[in-house]
Amino acid sequence: MIKLLCVAWAVFLFLFLCIWDVAGPGGTRFEVQIAANPSWSGFFDTNYIFNSKMLLRKTGHILGFAVLQLLLYAYYRRLGVSIGIALAYALATELLQPLFSRHGLLLDVGVDLIGILLAVVVRKIWVS
Repeated sequence: MIKLLCVAWAVFLFLFLCIWDVAGPGGTRFEVQIAANPSWSGFFDTNYIFNSKMLLRKTGHILGFAVLQLLLYAYYRRLGVSIGIALAYALATELLQPLFSRHGLLLDVGVDLIGILLAVVVRKIWVS
Protein backbone atom coordinates (compact mmCIF):
# COMPACT_ATOMS: atom_id res chain seq x y z
CA MET A 1 0.00 0.00 0.00
CA ILE A 2 2.83 2.43 0.88
CA LYS A 3 4.51 1.70 -2.44
CA LEU A 4 1.30 2.62 -4.26
CA LEU A 5 1.07 5.86 -2.27
CA CYS A 6 4.69 6.68 -3.16
CA VAL A 7 4.03 6.17 -6.86
CA ALA A 8 0.72 8.07 -6.75
CA TRP A 9 2.33 11.02 -4.97
CA ALA A 10 5.27 11.02 -7.40
CA VAL A 11 2.81 11.15 -10.32
CA PHE A 12 0.92 14.00 -8.64
CA LEU A 13 4.18 15.90 -8.13
CA PHE A 14 5.14 15.34 -11.76
CA LEU A 15 1.81 16.75 -12.92
CA PHE A 16 2.03 19.64 -10.47
CA LEU A 17 5.63 20.54 -11.38
CA CYS A 18 5.70 19.80 -15.10
CA ILE A 19 2.16 20.33 -16.41
CA TRP A 20 -0.15 22.07 -13.94
CA ASP A 21 0.77 25.72 -13.45
CA VAL A 22 -1.12 27.16 -10.48
CA ALA A 23 0.62 30.52 -10.37
CA GLY A 24 1.64 31.24 -13.93
CA PRO A 25 1.45 34.60 -15.66
CA GLY A 26 -1.76 33.56 -17.45
CA GLY A 27 -3.42 32.17 -14.33
CA THR A 28 -3.97 28.54 -13.45
CA ARG A 29 -3.63 26.15 -16.37
CA PHE A 30 -3.57 22.39 -16.79
CA GLU A 31 -2.44 21.48 -20.25
CA VAL A 32 0.28 19.45 -21.85
CA GLN A 33 2.51 21.62 -23.99
CA ILE A 34 5.44 19.70 -25.42
CA ALA A 35 8.23 22.14 -26.29
CA ALA A 36 9.50 21.90 -29.84
CA ASN A 37 12.86 23.35 -28.77
CA PRO A 38 13.27 22.93 -25.01
CA SER A 39 15.91 25.10 -23.41
CA TRP A 40 17.84 24.38 -20.26
CA SER A 41 19.76 27.67 -20.49
CA GLY A 42 17.97 29.13 -17.46
CA PHE A 43 18.60 26.13 -15.21
CA PHE A 44 21.18 28.00 -13.12
CA ASP A 45 19.24 31.28 -13.15
CA THR A 46 18.79 32.97 -9.77
CA ASN A 47 17.30 36.26 -10.98
CA TYR A 48 13.70 35.52 -10.07
CA ILE A 49 11.63 38.10 -8.24
CA PHE A 50 9.93 36.62 -5.20
CA ASN A 51 6.29 37.68 -5.03
CA SER A 52 3.07 36.13 -3.73
CA LYS A 53 2.74 33.80 -6.73
CA MET A 54 6.36 32.71 -6.40
CA LEU A 55 5.80 32.13 -2.67
CA LEU A 56 2.82 29.89 -3.52
CA ARG A 57 4.96 27.87 -5.93
CA LYS A 58 7.84 27.45 -3.48
CA THR A 59 5.44 26.45 -0.69
CA GLY A 60 4.06 23.79 -3.04
CA HIS A 61 7.57 22.50 -3.69
CA ILE A 62 8.37 22.33 0.03
CA LEU A 63 5.15 20.59 1.04
CA GLY A 64 5.13 18.27 -1.97
CA PHE A 65 8.63 16.97 -1.35
CA ALA A 66 8.11 16.78 2.42
CA VAL A 67 5.21 14.39 1.80
CA LEU A 68 7.26 12.43 -0.76
CA GLN A 69 10.10 12.07 1.76
CA LEU A 70 7.74 10.82 4.47
CA LEU A 71 6.21 8.26 2.10
CA LEU A 72 9.58 7.09 0.80
CA TYR A 73 10.91 6.67 4.32
CA ALA A 74 7.79 4.73 5.32
CA TYR A 75 8.43 2.38 2.39
CA TYR A 76 12.24 1.97 2.47
CA ARG A 77 12.85 2.52 6.21
CA ARG A 78 16.33 3.82 5.34
CA LEU A 79 16.88 7.54 5.70
CA GLY A 80 19.76 7.81 3.23
CA VAL A 81 17.87 5.87 0.57
CA SER A 82 14.68 7.87 0.96
CA ILE A 83 16.52 11.21 0.90
CA GLY A 84 18.55 10.12 -2.14
CA ILE A 85 15.48 9.03 -4.09
CA ALA A 86 13.53 12.18 -3.18
CA LEU A 87 16.45 14.43 -4.15
CA ALA A 88 17.01 12.55 -7.42
CA TYR A 89 13.30 12.94 -8.20
CA ALA A 90 13.50 16.67 -7.44
CA LEU A 91 16.38 17.03 -9.91
CA ALA A 92 14.60 14.91 -12.52
CA THR A 93 11.41 16.96 -12.36
CA GLU A 94 13.37 20.18 -12.82
CA LEU A 95 15.31 18.76 -15.76
CA LEU A 96 12.09 17.53 -17.38
CA GLN A 97 10.19 20.82 -17.07
CA PRO A 98 11.67 22.43 -20.22
CA LEU A 99 10.23 19.53 -22.23
CA PHE A 100 6.78 20.73 -21.13
CA SER A 101 7.31 24.44 -21.88
CA ARG A 102 8.19 25.20 -18.26
CA HIS A 103 11.42 26.52 -16.74
CA GLY A 104 13.39 24.07 -14.65
CA LEU A 105 15.56 25.69 -12.00
CA LEU A 106 18.39 24.39 -9.84
CA LEU A 107 17.05 26.83 -7.25
CA ASP A 108 13.87 24.74 -7.07
CA VAL A 109 15.91 21.61 -6.33
CA GLY A 110 17.21 23.51 -3.30
CA VAL A 111 13.66 24.44 -2.30
CA ASP A 112 12.66 20.78 -2.72
CA LEU A 113 15.60 19.80 -0.49
CA ILE A 114 14.23 22.13 2.20
CA GLY A 115 10.97 20.15 2.08
CA ILE A 116 12.83 16.84 2.22
CA LEU A 117 14.89 17.92 5.22
CA LEU A 118 11.85 19.44 6.90
CA ALA A 119 10.16 16.04 6.69
CA VAL A 120 13.24 14.38 8.23
CA VAL A 121 13.18 16.85 11.15
CA VAL A 122 9.41 16.58 11.67
CA ARG A 123 9.59 12.79 11.64
CA LYS A 124 12.51 12.81 14.09
CA ILE A 125 10.59 15.09 16.47
CA TRP A 126 7.38 13.06 16.04
CA VAL A 127 9.09 9.75 16.81
CA SER A 128 11.08 11.10 19.80
